[in-house]
Amino acid sequence: MSARKGNNKLLKFVVGLFSVVVVLAGCSSSKSVLFSTRVKKSLIESEVYSRYVTVNVANGVNVVYSDEKTLTIKKAFLKNDKWEVKYIDEVDTSDRINNYMGKHFFSIEDGIENYIYPDVQSEKKTVVKYIKGDTSANETYQLKRIDVSSVLIDVVGGVNDYYIFYFDGALKVVKYDGVKSVPLKLTFPPVEKVSSIKVYRDGNYFSLIYLDGSGVLYAARLFLDGEKFSVENVERVFDNVKLFSSSVNGKDISYVFYGSDRCVTYKSYDKMYKLGYYDDLSVICLDSVNGRPVVVLSAADKIKAKQSEISYRLFAVYQNKKGAWKEGVLSDAMAPVLALSTVADKTKFYIAAGSDNLTLLTANKTAFDK
Repeated sequence: MSARKGNNKLLKFVVGLFSVVVVLAGCSSSKSVLFSTRVKKSLIESEVYSRYVTVNVANGVNVVYSDEKTLTIKKAFLKNDKWEVKYIDEVDTSDRINNYMGKHFFSIEDGIENYIYPDVQSEKKTVVKYIKGDTSANETYQLKRIDVSSVLIDVVGGVNDYYIFYFDGALKVVKYDGVKSVPLKLTFPPVEKVSSIKVYRDGNYFSLIYLDGSGVLYAARLFLDGEKFSVENVERVFDNVKLFSSSVNGKDISYVFYGSDRCVTYKSYDKMYKLGYYDDLSVICLDSVNGRPVVVLSAADKIKAKQSEISYRLFAVYQNKKGAWKEGVLSDAMAPVLALSTVADKTKFYIAAGSDNLTLLTANKTAFDK
C-alpha cells in the first residue's frame, strides 16, 4: 500500500493570523520503502491483548502496558538482554465495561517510578490510583487513591506536582502533590462528550487537546493563576476526526488525524499535509526525530488482504532529511495494532506496539534521514 498524495508559546493559534498551506505530500513513489530492514524487533510478551502502552527510556528500556486477559497493568523491562515482566496492579474487577481499561500515566524521575491510572471497582465506584515506586534493588512501592472518579484522564507534571485533567460530565482538573488532591477552578465551555484528551504544560500555560463526541478536534489554551484556570482560547482544529495524536516540537504543537474520508493529515502551526489514504486504521501516533515529524500507524493492507495472507501493516510516514515525505513498512501482521507508544533517546527511536502480542521495535534515528 502506498501513501498518497508565548508565553502563548506552547500552542500557536494561527486562524486569522496566517493562512494555512495545504500540501498533498508525495510519500516516496508508488511503492513503500522496505523500512523493516532498518528495524530491530523484540517480542516482549505473546498472547497478550493491550490497548494502552507506554515506552520509557529514562532508566533503561521500560514498557508499561494493559493486559485485558488478566485485567492488570504490567511493566516489562530488559535485564541481561531478556524481558522480565512485573505485575503493577489488578484493575477493573467490576462487571462494568470500561473502554479505557488500562489507560495510564507513567514516568521515571530520579529513579522513582510514577503511575496514575483509573480503576473501575464496582458499578458505582471508580477511583484513580497513584503508585510511587523505588526502582532500586529494594523496589518498594506505595499505592494511594486520588479523589477523582473518571476513566478518561490525562496527566501532566512531575513528582509531587501532578495535574490530572478528566471528563466527568464536564472537563475538570485537580492538582495532586503525592498526598492530597485539590480541585482547581476551571470554567470551560460546555462539552457533552469527550472521547480523548491530551494535555501539555509550559510553566503556567497548559494546552488541552480533546476530541468531542461529534468527531470535532479542539485545542484550548489555559493559564493557571494560583488555583484557578482561565481559558484564553479554544480552537476548532478539524472536523470529522476518528483518531488523532499530537506532539510537542519546540514551542509548537502539531497534530496528525485520521478522518472519516480515510485520509491521514498532518497539521503544524502553518502547514497541513495530506499524507495518504488508509483502510481500517486502528491506531496512530505522532512523534519527531531530529526535529522532523514521524507518524506511526497501523492499517489494513488492501493487496495482501485480498490474498487472505497478511492483512495488516505497521507503517512509518516521516519527513526525511531533504524535507520529502516517505512511507516505510515496519512490520506485517495478521491482527491490527491497537496500542502504540514512541520515544527517542540520543541515537535511537523506540516503538512499543500492542496487538495480540507486545513488541518493541528499535531503529537508529539516522534511518529516518533517507
